[in-house]
Amino acid sequence: MKGIRQISVGKIIKYLFSLEEELFGYRIPEEIFREGEEYHRKLGFNQPRVFGRFFKYSEKGRGREWWLVKGRPDRISVERGILYVDELKTYRNNNSKTKALERGDTQGAIYAWLTGAEYYRVFLYDVKTQKMERHTFRFSEKKAERSIRKGIEIEKRLERFGTGLKDTGKRNLRNFSA
Repeated sequence: MKGIRQISVGKIIKYLFSLEEELFGYRIPEEIFREGEEYHRKLGFNQPRVFGRFFKYSEKGRGREWWLVKGRPDRISVERGILYVDELKTYRNNNSKTKALERGDTQGAIYAWLTGAEYYRVFLYDVKTQKMERHTFRFSEKKAERSIRKGIEIEKRLERFGTGLKDTGKRNLRNFSA
């Protein structure tokens, strides 16, 4: 059996929603990142615990691999005996609001899979008006596992692509120096 691989929820979300930025090295400006952290802290979405769960990944003709999926949900709540995973997303306009909800929905589903929560909520915070809205979702294992599988597939393709580039570069360098 091969070693256990790891992937974070954050990396899965980057691959699914902003792969181009990830590939070309785009990073969120530090001040925007800090501002988001500050909103999370002020609004109580900063629980510290990291959760992990094993995921069995199968590829046709390549067998099975175990992957450890890890992540830190923004908040975990129990209300009326129901466990919720809460994800906070901030936005500044309606276009980013739609994207934030889509990302939050996928991220919340994976965090619910990690924690065993039956429900997850996405809180959208408008930083201009300082208003918040809540969207509640029932956990779907199929949806969460589909997103995890897709994230792992992208990770593996990028690894193969990187290896192929290195091999091509070595061959070209050898041919050039011969």
